[in-house]
Amino acid sequence: MGLLDEAVEIPRKTMVMFFLIDTSGSMKGTSIGQVNDAMREVLPDLKDISDENADAKIKLAVMSFASGVEWLTLAPVDLEGYKWTNLEACGVTAMGEACKELNSKLSRDAFLQDTVGVYAPVIILISDG
Repeated sequence: MGLLDEAVEIPRKTMVMFFLIDTSGSMKGTSIGQVNDAMREVLPDLKDISDENADAKIKLAVMSFASGVEWLTLAPVDLEGYKWTNLEACGVTAMGEACKELNSKLSRDAFLQDTVGVYAPVIILISDG
């Protein structure tokens, strides 16, 4: 029995990927359809990247905003088993409220907590204006 026979998995740090998605009325029709298509297409790729990365595990946090703000994930979630639910568009653009809500989650007391540690988050804003 050699030294390499007893491999131990090293815990990976978390990297939270935030998606802030405008679902206001101006996104109605083709725009929100393209967002839904893009999210369905990118999630398997993100899972593959996370699975192949020995240093970091990607977690997903999704917020939609229109006349208000809604977290579609109550906390960052693993990509494994996450299913995208199509978004609908209506209302006005609450961009300021979305930024304030995001700011409230960008701390080690909220969405950026992990016993192993976290990398700097990635924030992707999807909007038509």
